[in-house]
Amino acid sequence: MPNRMTIHAEKILAQLQAHKNRWHTRSEVAYLMKRKRLTPYDIQCLELLAEMGLIMVDKEEGYSRDGYRW
Repeated sequence: MPNRMTIHAEKILAQLQAHKNRWHTRSEVAYLMKRKRLTPYDIQCLELLAEMGLIMVDKEEGYSRDGYRW
């Protein structure tokens, strides 16, 4: 996992900030990035952003295959 903010993580954060005040599933985050799905690196960047306190992560049944929302 990256231990600092990368350019890629900044792009993900910018997309989430542009569509803030709502929860997004993995597929919705991928759609915001104009992709079909997230890569493992995308998910690592999301975890890093959550550890840095820049985004919130929640796990709830029924939102996605693994249940995580950002």
